[in-house]
Amino acid sequence: MSSNVVPQSPALAEIRSGFYESLALGYVWAGEQGAPLVMLHGWGAFKELWWSTLRDLGRDHRCFAIDLPGHGDSALQHIDSMAQIADMIAAFCAANGLEAITLFGHSMGGCVAVELALRHPDLVRRLVLVDAAVDARLMPAFARSYLLPGIGWPALRLMQTVGRGFRPLAGGCRTIIAAAGCDPGCGDRRICPASIHTACGCCCIASSIPMPASASASCACRPW
Repeated sequence: MSSNVVPQSPALAEIRSGFYESLALGYVWAGEQGAPLVMLHGWGAFKELWWSTLRDLGRDHRCFAIDLPGHGDSALQHIDSMAQIADMIAAFCAANGLEAITLFGHSMGGCVAVELALRHPDLVRRLVLVDAAVDARLMPAFARSYLLPGIGWPALRLMQTVGRGFRPLAGGCRTIIAAAGCDPGCGDRRICPASIHTACGCCCIASSIPMPASASASCACRPW
């Protein structure tokens, strides 16, 4: 008599955060071994966009998600071109001993990823583009604002600062979710109390569970 045994999947990788001082770049990373993966978010987003991807792929790879300049925890500095950002990411990889990377780029991050692959072809082994804005000139006008010489990135930073000012409940929602013992990147609704999803749809956002209309109206917390 035979039985079918389903093999247990390895535990999801732990995510850690870091800050590369010389380039003023914030990042999160997961995984201790395997080929390196580097992930770039899109316009107006942040490194935590890749949270569930890091936890999953970090089981077999060394994964890094970086805040682009002027986003998240990364300083704006004097960056005003995709080429400059690409060179910064290449310098980050060199400082962390990352070679022959698999490079992920979403939206504007895809534009940076393509620029990086063209400028540093020996660094990039594979290129993964997700809804990439390869030709930034075809992006909507508001998203192209970062291309304006001299004022583009400061304008983006100003819009982000104003946006954060309209999220007064963010701290409260984070506290509620943490108190409930829910991992924001778990991707598993079974361990996230239903009351949290009802009160604030930010819990386990990586699992693609839709935010209830009532939650979006009353909770403005920023996803991880």
